[in-house]
Amino acid sequence: VGDGNFTFSAQLSTNLRREVGNGPLKLICTTLDSLETLSSRYPEVTELIATMHKNGAEVLHGIDATRLIESSKAQNKDWLQKFDTCIWNF
Repeated sequence: VGDGNFTFSAQLSTNLRREVGNGPLKLICTTLDSLETLSSRYPEVTELIATMHKNGAEVLHGIDATRLIESSKAQNKDWLQKFDTCIWNF
């Protein structure tokens, strides 16, 4: 949760894709900023998001990691499921 320009998440998705092969990849990558804000700050973000999508990851923008339930409801996502792991990129 909370990746800045998605370099960390893109590499994580690539590494996980290698591990699972053609199996399902259950990875949700988030950032607090909108796609428009990210694109204006980080020119490489479009390519990184394409990498994550290619690897089967879901990419969400405008997610406040300190308020995941509220953020998920605002985007009509059901995050009340159980996650195995939550990675904070510090």
